[in-house]
Amino acid sequence: MRKQFRPWVTGILGIGLGFAGTVWAQSPAPAWPAQPVRIVVPFSAGGPADLTARVVADEMGKQLGRTFIVDNRSGAGGVTGTAFVASAPKDGHTVLLTTTSLTYLKALGVKTTFDPEEDLVPVGLVGTTTSILIVNNDFPAKTLPEVIALVRANPGKYNYGSAGIGSAMHFSFERVLATAGGLQVTHVPYRGGGGTMMTDIMSGQVQMATDPASSTMPFLARNNVRAIAVMSGKRLSTLPNVPTFRESGLPEFKDFESIGWYMMLVPSGTPPAIVAKINEALRNAVQSPTVQKRFAEANLEVPANNTPENTARLLSNDIKSASELAKRLNLKAN
Repeated sequence: MRKQFRPWVTGILGIGLGFAGTVWAQSPAPAWPAQPVRIVVPFSAGGPADLTARVVADEMGKQLGRTFIVDNRSGAGGVTGTAFVASAPKDGHTVLLTTTSLTYLKALGVKTTFDPEEDLVPVGLVGTTTSILIVNNDFPAKTLPEVIALVRANPGKYNYGSAGIGSAMHFSFERVLATAGGLQVTHVPYRGGGGTMMTDIMSGQVQMATDPASSTMPFLARNNVRAIAVMSGKRLSTLPNVPTFRESGLPEFKDFESIGWYMMLVPSGTPPAIVAKINEALRNAVQSPTVQKRFAEANLEVPANNTPENTARLLSNDIKSASELAKRLNLKAN
């Protein structure tokens, strides 16, 4: 005999499911911050990323009334600290603050225990920066069109410096060459930017570089080198007379823009409600007068529309762009 499904059973199940739905809908969002927050910087203390992290961490701590600790975990080009965060608890109390270099890990095929897109979730941008095409003071070209024409007419004669093979400076200059098309310029890699590289540019042994605004500004202030164009979409307030690549009049550069960034990320699996809370705290911090002043001094800009979704889109696009450039140049991790 077929057993009948009793109506009272259906009723109990319905009540139970309805109750469960009510509990789920009314469950409170996870508390954050419920304990000290560790902001991991995968680079040494005293560098640009570390200084940026400390300014932001201090302001977030003041606004939220909680302790924010900057933890420098340098090593392996940022891999060590990034891996630490990727495997950290998914509660929003261990946050990564890193740079555009994160995109190069995947682009160069660096072997890691994590995938930047699969094991980390972007929270928001801390700030954006840009680089400046600089030349030796005796370099004959004065404008970007003149630089491009001179280099094109003299293939292999000129060179440019960078902080090393696969560095942000390397990628940024190669983006210029790729956009211009058909230019032959010799790459001279150094062990880090500044220092010896800038000395060689000033002496004329190296003619060019695309140097981050924050590090090249003191040299420009002392007239040690000359600025040709900035790589951001608009002019820098600290260099109002230096045009952008877009303003050069060269059609190939009409949409050109190349920025660097500082970004906050958390381990994948962190509840979206916590990601949203960290994003809100970050946006409030970088809008404060104290942080705005410090950022202006370091030529950092606070991004608009700074949502986790837009930040994730930027990270994905930058990884794709860097990967395509690395493939074209046959760049791989050592």
